[in-house]
Amino acid sequence: GLSALRVEVPAPKEWRQARCLRRIQRGAEWLRRAGVRRVLTAADFPCWEVLRAAGLRPVETDAFCQHLAPRLAMAVLERTGTAAEHAIVTLAGPRVTRPLFYAAQTLCPRVRYLCIDVEEGGEELADWLRMEYGAAVLGPGAGAGVTLCFGPSSGLTAGPVLRLYGPKPELAGLRIVPLEGAIP
Repeated sequence: GLSALRVEVPAPKEWRQARCLRRIQRGAEWLRRAGVRRVLTAADFPCWEVLRAAGLRPVETDAFCQHLAPRLAMAVLERTGTAAEHAIVTLAGPRVTRPLFYAAQTLCPRVRYLCIDVEEGGEELADWLRMEYGAAVLGPGAGAGVTLCFGPSSGLTAGPVLRLYGPKPELAGLRIVPLEGAIP
């Protein structure tokens, strides 16, 4: 459900830097006219000042990865050969946030148990899931087939752990790629 546009700027080594910068500037302007506001680049991309001048910002990886948390959890369960209907998924973090709530609501009917290991608002979320869905919600430390961390947490983590926060999220070996091809 995420639209993506891709711009490639050829930059042969024999080109002068000014020519490459003009090409990057044209690509950035094209993206801006197409309605793009956030951009993914290679980690060593040297021309962020050109992109910022065109009004483009880097993609905030926290929100991006946290929105994909339910899909990532299901992918980990599939990779480990764990059937979702027999799995325990732990949601961990310092407090209940909108992405954590969305993940709980999305995963609740798909997995056997949810374990809510959230310091602020965790009990209320567990009670709501029990009342709304009749969900089997476990308390902290119940073990897990996969743990989704939405922020630094003091709780114990079990199974593969996906840390969905910070500038470099840890996705337990998973990569997020668009259907059309690889992210640069």
